[in-house]
Amino acid sequence: MLGRQLRGRGRLARQERDRPQVGRADAVLRGWFRTTSTTGGRLLGFGNAQTGLSSSYERSLSLTNAGKVVFGVFTGLVVTVVSPAAYNDGAWHEAVATMDGTLGGGGMRLYVDGVPVAANANILSQPGIGYWRIGYDNLANWGAATPTTYGPTGAVDDAAVYATVLTPAKVSAHYAAGRF
Repeated sequence: MLGRQLRGRGRLARQERDRPQVGRADAVLRGWFRTTSTTGGRLLGFGNAQTGLSSSYERSLSLTNAGKVVFGVFTGLVVTVVSPAAYNDGAWHEAVATMDGTLGGGGMRLYVDGVPVAANANILSQPGIGYWRIGYDNLANWGAATPTTYGPTGAVDDAAVYATVLTPAKVSAHYAAGRF
């Protein structure tokens, strides 16, 4: 389990490996977070820089300034799905983003606290080479989903990336088993 207190202003990010990895077309990003911030920031994502700001970045799980959860990918254009509700209430929440990048797959799905909140079934992700990073990275040019800061103020815990897509039942069961 990985826990990280974030201050929203540093250039620190945590990656689990020192060598770049090939980003998969299908993946699951998940993590618990707690914040009262109104400046948003990246919780977990994939970027081409090991430290500092990535110039190529996608498969991102982040927060808007209003506290809404965002899952974004880059397909040649930025595509995001955004939760309708805000979650910057100071309570712990689990965000799960699934990307089934196969043709005819489920596309992008976003869950918060075990419940599906947004989806886009017609998206294929582009694989790339980079690093999975927690707590900080570039989110410029993500349209309305672009936060004021690249790193959120708050806490992220138990962040993980899976190589296979979780079913809605597994997402719900995982939330129920790990509820803070």
